[in-house]
Amino acid sequence: MKIINIISVSDGNKKDLKKTIDSVKNQSFKKYKHFIIAKKLEKKFLKKNKSNKIKFIVGKDSSIYNAMNIGEKLTYDNFTIYLNSGDIFFSKNSLRIINNKIKKNLNGQFVTILKYKNILFFPKKKYFYDKNTFTHSSFVRSPVKKNDIIFYDENYLITADGDWMKENIKKNGLKKIYLPITIFSLDGLSTFPSLKTIIMKKNLDIKGLAKEIIKFIISKFTSRKFFYKLIYSTKYNYKYEKIYRQS
Repeated sequence: MKIINIISVSDGNKKDLKKTIDSVKNQSFKKYKHFIIAKKLEKKFLKKNKSNKIKFIVGKDSSIYNAMNIGEKLTYDNFTIYLNSGDIFFSKNSLRIINNKIKKNLNGQFVTILKYKNILFFPKKKYFYDKNTFTHSSFVRSPVKKNDIIFYDENYLITADGDWMKENIKKNGLKKIYLPITIFSLDGLSTFPSLKTIIMKKNLDIKGLAKEIIKFIISKFTSRKFFYKLIYSTKYNYKYEKIYRQS
């Protein structure tokens, strides 16, 4: 690969974004460009984190998926991965793994580890290799021509990630590699049910809406730790971070 692009979308939370920036800077593979698209960031923060490998785009987006579409326009001609604010690479060799494992003009699907406090959730192999399993935070989009850029549908927030990945796969195929490259922090809008997520899913199929309502009810009667263990029990194994890091 000539270069790997990384896109990080931020709402302006400096602490979360700094964690992500440091994770990128610590990569052993240095042929990358980091695009950070943020609602707002102080000039002091921009100056402190200025680098020839980082490009800040501040105050230009109207929503998270609009920000991602801005990112697509800037990165279409190279392999690209989304590492949003607060998320980090699994190890200092994550970009090197991408570079070594994807040689052809293919999209790549690697493993995302989900994290809630000190618990790490690892996808089971059977679930990972299922033809319908895609994870946006460890999906590497292959280069495309400018006229072939696939944009996120800003009108369908719940399905935009999945539809975007499926359309890219139709165009350039997919190689799945069961190796972790990113850690995704749970507890955001996409992972914890709320009245807002139920409203967002009301236009989906009845099955999807029913699932969201059931999860919402469960979340009201359990701790978040137990909720995540229960929800991911059939598709993920979990370990406590301290034990995992020592093993």
